[in-house]
Amino acid sequence: MIKVVDDFLKKSELQKVQNVIYCKFFEWYWVDDPAQTATGRPFPTPFVDSHEKYTPDYNQNDGCLWYLNHVFYHQPIYYSKSFQSIAEVFQTKIETKSLIRIKANCYPIGTKLEEHGMHHDFKWKHKGALFALNTCDGYTRFETGEKIMSVENRMIFFDPSKKHTSTNTTNMKKRININFNYF
Repeated sequence: MIKVVDDFLKKSELQKVQNVIYCKFFEWYWVDDPAQTATGRPFPTPFVDSHEKYTPDYNQNDGCLWYLNHVFYHQPIYYSKSFQSIAEVFQTKIETKSLIRIKANCYPIGTKLEEHGMHHDFKWKHKGALFALNTCDGYTRFETGEKIMSVENRMIFFDPSKKHTSTNTTNMKKRININFNYF
């Protein structure tokens, strides 16, 4: 089930999160393949488990199939000095028993809107939330066909073990969201 909540944070809370993410010193990391790194690895690695074969559903020669990310937390490691700032805003808003991962995604502007390929965050059933920091023509599409647009301060709750895809944007400099995986 997909649940969309607009105006998820109070204005002051949204501003606090935006101040962290939009800071010129915020550390973003280049990722060549949005769908592959969404599948549970905190950072791109030079090796893949031998039993894991990755097959994206898009043409590798397409245009804007890269993005920037920032991993705040990937169980059991805190990767970011900004973790506490983000966690304290969301901790009372998202009911978690155990946190799996929090990461920010920054998709660049492109000349055409492109989907990054269907993927699941982790193969096992868990909960997820996707928070939009800005409004743009980008969206998240689910394998059911449902498409949720990126709207500032919108939270999407869904099962990230079900396939979904992200996009870039064509009408803003960037599309930024924060992805939460948890039990």
